[in-house]
Amino acid sequence: MPNLRPIALAAFITLGAIAPETFSQSGSYTQPRGSGTSRPATPSGSAQGYGSTTRPRVDAELAMRGYCPVCLVEGKAWVAGDPRLATVFDGKAYYFPDAKRRQQFVADPLKYAPALGGDNIVLYAETGRREPGDLSRGITHQGRVYFVGTQAERDRFNANPNRYANVDLALGGNCVVCRVEMRQNVPGEEKLTSVFGGIRYQFANAQQQRRFAADPARYAKAAAELATAPPATAAPRSTPPGSGSYGSGSR
Repeated sequence: MPNLRPIALAAFITLGAIAPETFSQSGSYTQPRGSGTSRPATPSGSAQGYGSTTRPRVDAELAMRGYCPVCLVEGKAWVAGDPRLATVFDGKAYYFPDAKRRQQFVADPLKYAPALGGDNIVLYAETGRREPGDLSRGITHQGRVYFVGTQAERDRFNANPNRYANVDLALGGNCVVCRVEMRQNVPGEEKLTSVFGGIRYQFANAQQQRRFAADPARYAKAAAELATAPPATAAPRSTPPGSGSYGSGSR
């Protein structure tokens, strides 16, 4: 059975007069109406990894409309954060209602930040397009939070989560630096993960991760090209089939 867990909303929301909705559907949760996400920010040129966050920037895009990601994952509740308690991860600003939850996020941002930076995970898996997910249609799977755009997409995710759960993992988890610099497919380690533009990159060792951090845009572009490149064609045969004494049909 897929490890899909429903998130039940707590009875309190502290932002304006927005009231939560609750769904009983397995594997899904909802949040206040009208809470779609904004488009993802253009990567700022710095890679963020496990435990790597920065102080808020004026130009950082607001994530999850200011709701606390830690409260969602740990408490199954939509709680508005305080902009005075903010941190930036992968170019987006996350708000928290108290210092404790902010520190939880800083210690392990990949545990709490939504997959693909909150973009529609099913649309990306099926078409390669990046569009904001709808916060009113979310899914939790194996401890991660995913957003989609429609009920039909949420149904498809729930029916086959393994198809969608790791589409934000570059090169299937192989080290992009090893692939680009050494032309080798070397499995990366989960503990050596960086995020750039909502995509996760894993590395064979800390040195490769540092090389990525020095120029993430270059490696991200290379990874995207490698992922969409057609398979290598086989070398042409010296004798076309059927042109010799065997298989030609001649007598």
